[in-house]
Amino acid sequence: MNIQELEDRFRESKANSRRPPTIHTSNRASEMGHPCDRYLVLLRTKGDHRSPVSPQLQAIFDEGIRHERSAVADLEEIGVWLRGSQRDFPPNTYQITGHVDGILPLAPPWLGVDRGPIVVEIKGLNPHDWNRLEQSGDRVDSLRGHRWMRRWYAQGQVYSFLADGPGTLFMLKNKATGWPLFVWCPLDLDYVQGLLDRAERINRHVADGGLPDYLKDPSECRRCSFFGGVCTPPMEFGGDGYVETAEDVIGTFDRWAELKAKLGKDAVELAVLEVKCKKYVRDVLGEQDGAHFFAGSVVAKTKLVQVKGYEVKPKTSVWVELTSLREAKGEADGIEETA
Repeated sequence: MNIQELEDRFRESKANSRRPPTIHTSNRASEMGHPCDRYLVLLRTKGDHRSPVSPQLQAIFDEGIRHERSAVADLEEIGVWLRGSQRDFPPNTYQITGHVDGILPLAPPWLGVDRGPIVVEIKGLNPHDWNRLEQSGDRVDSLRGHRWMRRWYAQGQVYSFLADGPGTLFMLKNKATGWPLFVWCPLDLDYVQGLLDRAERINRHVADGGLPDYLKDPSECRRCSFFGGVCTPPMEFGGDGYVETAEDVIGTFDRWAELKAKLGKDAVELAVLEVKCKKYVRDVLGEQDGAHFFAGSVVAKTKLVQVKGYEVKPKTSVWVELTSLREAKGEADGIEETA
């Protein structure tokens, strides 16, 4: 076995350990801060249609579990003992479920609140975002306003409400150094009410079989595991855009993404498929500069390149870049949420 085979084995192990996407039977507290109502309804009705996470993202999830275990040990070393780890909340009219990382039954004096229980949530952060949060003037506001950390904030608010507690204590560990930031987020009842109203909207859509309107935000939609499949929002992507719907064509592009993720295996088939996919994109989009093409787990972007002519006449060449959305999401989202 050589180094490449060793890396391939690791990738295969992570790919095999992924849980297949399933339909959610409730509103997950960890998702209530997501910006798109349509996404939340689809989780409840077509959750099994999502594209699976990449092996890289699965590795990050696994690493997050290890960070959580070590964080609990770190807390115990300084005399903070959590109770109710992974405790589920009882059924409620909002159909919101979740399990907390831990509970402090009584409010510790150093927290400055007069009652418990205190919800404790442990998360891992990449060094860049950890440093930005550490240096921010208002860590609560930064947590609440960040593109993806706002989901953590919403999760903590829902947990605090369901636990009848005064707020959530976040322990945010720097994944490079292991050093923590502690952020106390008091319960904001007005904010929570908005989340509860949202849960009720979701429940109504699930009951009547309807769907909310599209979000139509390219920065969010491109990361969505439903995008290009059961959800194809009409939007502008900084140039003309096209979403493929033919199942056989989507299968070809998904196969390219699958082979691309194997880093060297089946190189001949990968090369043949890449030529085929790029030709298909050129045929569909023509000579458009900066146009986007979406097919299943792949996004392609065109760029016009002027080819100088010597013995032959000058011409315009359409250069196509193929990117696996699963790999892109692994890079973009994988550094975000780990636990």
